Order: sequence, then C-alpha cells, then structure tokens
Amino acid sequence: MGYRFREIICGYCEHRFVYDATPGEWEGMLTFTKKNGVKGKEVRCPKCNEWIVSFDDETVALPFELRDDKDEIETPVFYED
Repeated sequence: MGYRFREIICGYCEHRFVYDATPGEWEGMLTFTKKNGVKGKEVRCPKCNEWIVSFDDETVALPFELRDDKDEIETPVFYED
C-alpha cells in the first residue's frame, strides 16, 4: 500500500504544510464525518501548534470550534470507564 499526503493551510495561522493522510494511519486519530460523508482528520499545525480538522474536500483546515458547520459534523465518541 502506498502513502497519501495532503497539503493544507492552517486556518488559524495560515501556515501551509503537508501531512500523512494515508487511511491506515488514521487509527488512533480523531476523525470526523460531514453530512455528505466526507471524512476529516484532526491534525496539529507544526507552526502554531493548534489542532485543526482537515477534510478531504477543503484546502483550509480550521479548529473544530471555529467551524460554522460544527453542529452538522459527526464527532468522535469517547467512552469513559
């Protein structure tokens, strides 16, 4: 299996960077799903150190809290013991 990389722009500090978007590498990472089925991954910007959500259909990645459509996005479920 090959690798898949994505270039995105941090919506917080406008830094352009590349991250590993290989599907198997998503295990253990926070993943999000839009209503249209597009998957997103939470990644950390290497410049400002903010967590941002990168969706496959977007170039600019925003922190989840700043998204206008955050109420329509399926978020990860965490279980506590």
